[in-house]
Amino acid sequence: MPASPSAPRRRPPLRLRLLLAGMALFVCLLLVEVLLHAMPQLLPGAYRERFPPHGIEFFHRGLLDRTPLTSVPIPYGAEPYSGPPPQDLIDRNVAPASAAAIDRKETPHVVLPTDRDGLPNAERHAQADLVLVGDSFLVYGAQTEPPGLVPALAAGLSTRTLNLGVSGAGPDQARSLLQHVGLLARPKLVLWFFFGGNDGLDAEAAAQREEQGLRTWGDLLAGRRAPRWIVPSLCASYFTQGPDTTLVAAPLPGLAASTAPDRLTWFHPDYARLLALGPDLLLASKGWQRSLSAVRAGHADAAQAGARFVLVYVPSKEQVHLPYVRIEPATLLDYVGMQGDAAALIEAARRHRGQIETALEQACRDSGIAFWSCTPVLERMARDGDSGYYATDTHWHARGQNAVAAELLTHLRAAGLWPQ
Repeated sequence: MPASPSAPRRRPPLRLRLLLAGMALFVCLLLVEVLLHAMPQLLPGAYRERFPPHGIEFFHRGLLDRTPLTSVPIPYGAEPYSGPPPQDLIDRNVAPASAAAIDRKETPHVVLPTDRDGLPNAERHAQADLVLVGDSFLVYGAQTEPPGLVPALAAGLSTRTLNLGVSGAGPDQARSLLQHVGLLARPKLVLWFFFGGNDGLDAEAAAQREEQGLRTWGDLLAGRRAPRWIVPSLCASYFTQGPDTTLVAAPLPGLAASTAPDRLTWFHPDYARLLALGPDLLLASKGWQRSLSAVRAGHADAAQAGARFVLVYVPSKEQVHLPYVRIEPATLLDYVGMQGDAAALIEAARRHRGQIETALEQACRDSGIAFWSCTPVLERMARDGDSGYYATDTHWHARGQNAVAAELLTHLRAAGLWPQ
């Protein structure tokens, strides 16, 4: 007797199938969410960088709430870099993208190390005879390819170094890093690199933030904290742009060296504006006094720890190059975003371009603090039609760094600042 045909299997209703598929998708996304919380290093670097500093809060929740604005979150989160040279003036739309070829021809590849705390050290030693503090100029000074300032100083002094350079660090943060990290290495010498472009402005911004009641990095970055739910934020990031960092609507003309018309460079509008407006407002501000207080405190901290202390002044590209570039009056107005008598503005900027440096040197002299300036070295290069700075970036390249290192080494030995 033939078997009777089995009844056809009934498919679940469409609603049930959709519900089951939704539940499966939800479980998968939940598992991905748990995985990303457990292993945030799987997140794309570009996504993490949307949450300053360097997405460190994905790894250390609550760190920003525990870190006062006068300090730096440790670990800081910066990662090693290997790639083309920096181009912050292209990133900010000041220089055209095509100008990147200028710096890449001269420096095809840059390697920047970081240690376990995200600080710019190829090796991290418990003890270091030379400690350096400062901002992004020291970060780039750590470069190992081509070798930059810090490797040159380490080789010239035959010593171990601890580099506490942090991009964007102002005088308050520099003093905190020295006090809580640098002096633990028991150094014999501390070099504090003070950038004339924005260190005073950073200190002024710090004073204003305190007046607004901001106390921690969590307060400052309240609108840019790492999200609790990562997957939705990550998905949304593919359809939204990060913060706009452009400084001008359209790229500005390159400035030719007076003695080498084929060599172009670009200025940072904020630093050009500081020269054009004159430093008087800055020198009379709370930020300037705060800067001096931080330097004096750092000097006292070093002395108490038995270390010598030198303040090293780093001029901006604008301070160094202004007398040695061909700049049309109207072009300066485009850079600084101002109206008025451009010729008079250029003359005034050239006249008082070194006043911040002069005021800082006098303050150091009054406080018994050793002072040394990178300006003469870098200005000699500019006068000869060369440059110690990248064309499309704010910072110095390896040749400029090594020229500075050579003369700084000579000065340290001649002045008896390096213990023999």
